Formats: sequence, C-alpha cells, structure tokens
Amino acid sequence: LEEQRSIATKLSLVTRNIDCLRRYLDRLRTQKKALMRKLMVGSLSGNAIAALASEADSIVSSAATNGDPVAAGALLR
Repeated sequence: LEEQRSIATKLSLVTRNIDCLRRYLDRLRTQKKALMRKLMVGSLSGNAIAALASEADSIVSSAATNGDPVAAGALLR
C-alpha cells in the first residue's frame, strides 16, 4: 500500500510537470506569433529579438541544470 502511494505521488508530479510544460509551450507559440508579426512590420529591432532569445535560453538552461522541468514555469508569469 505504501508503494502504491509513492507511485501515485510520483505520477501526480509527472502529470503536473507535463501540464506546466504544455502551458509553457502554448505561451511560447503565442509569443512567437506576436514576434513574427512585429518582425514583419519592422517594429521589432534585432537587439530586442536577441534579448528575448537570451532570456528564454537562460531560463531553459536553469531548468535543465536543476533537473527540474517545473522550473520552466518561470516563463508562465
């Protein structure tokens, strides 16, 4: 019975991580669409694009380094 509880807890954490990452992916897709529109009309500079890419890279790297996919939730704010 204790082993079942442990497995259920771990599966619950995995499910939460998957949900978090799905929301993160949805937000990234939305952000990409907005950035592409701005890029097409020329209202977004190359420096702004580089800054956004750098910020995203650092958050993803931090999540990977910590081995914690939930850390990617920082982008959901």
